[in-house]
Amino acid sequence: MQQIQKRSFQRLRRKQTVSFWPVVIAIVLIATISVLFYLKMLNKNKQSLEKNNALTEQEEKDKTLEVPSISPKDTSKAIRNENFQLIDVREADEFVLKHIEASINIPLSELSEKTQLLSKTKTIILIDRKDSTKGKILTEHLKKEGLDVKYLEGGIVNYSHEGYNLVTIGNPMIQNDLLKVTSYSAEELIDQLLQGNKLKFIDTRPAIDFAIDHLNGSINIPLEDLEKKKDSLPLRTFVVFDKDPIRSFQAAVRLYDMDVIGVYNCKDTYETFKGVVENLGNENTTKEN
Repeated sequence: MQQIQKRSFQRLRRKQTVSFWPVVIAIVLIATISVLFYLKMLNKNKQSLEKNNALTEQEEKDKTLEVPSISPKDTSKAIRNENFQLIDVREADEFVLKHIEASINIPLSELSEKTQLLSKTKTIILIDRKDSTKGKILTEHLKKEGLDVKYLEGGIVNYSHEGYNLVTIGNPMIQNDLLKVTSYSAEELIDQLLQGNKLKFIDTRPAIDFAIDHLNGSINIPLEDLEKKKDSLPLRTFVVFDKDPIRSFQAAVRLYDMDVIGVYNCKDTYETFKGVVENLGNENTTKEN
């Protein structure tokens, strides 16, 4: 009987020992994972602290990085001044939306390949979105290369904040742009002519479309060339029209942004406008007969 009890006790002890080990292993694994997680978080916090310190040091360096600069006021006076060249170093998609009149877009990422476009005889004004380390370093570099270059204080953001106009893309969904434009239908414009108002016609379609077909007496200045050919615009009131009314609307907005006055927008297509003009000629011939 004692032997049987002894064997039962031994089996129970072995069973308890076997069931005890998984618990020990689980505790060890949990402890190991906790230690590794703690070390990982400690390392992450250390890296974050080092990064913040590096950023702080960089900010301090930026403050002490002095480059030749120019104010928004003086920049506005430099527009279309033959002694200045305005270079906008923002990306193309930003430039299209809004920019300083007559500025040239050469993105910072492409400038190293297009340095031949920079004038060696004019004062270059570098236009950034706002003050940036890259922009200032570029200004310093170009200065060392022998170019006369200045950095726009606060970039285009500050320029706009100071109240100076920017040339915008022209969006018919934006109320502010709608307020810039006086639009008439083709028939309403003809009525203006019949009332004795002298209107010039500016065709903003691409040059190839104009070459194929155009209204007699109209002037072709493509939408994309309006800024470059501002001096070619008529001095008196004129109408802008295009094959796409959105393009003519954009033309009218850009001309407004460039302080060009006396601009009407034809809200009909070129084909519609042409048809109304030609029909007017036919009506006059019929009346004479």
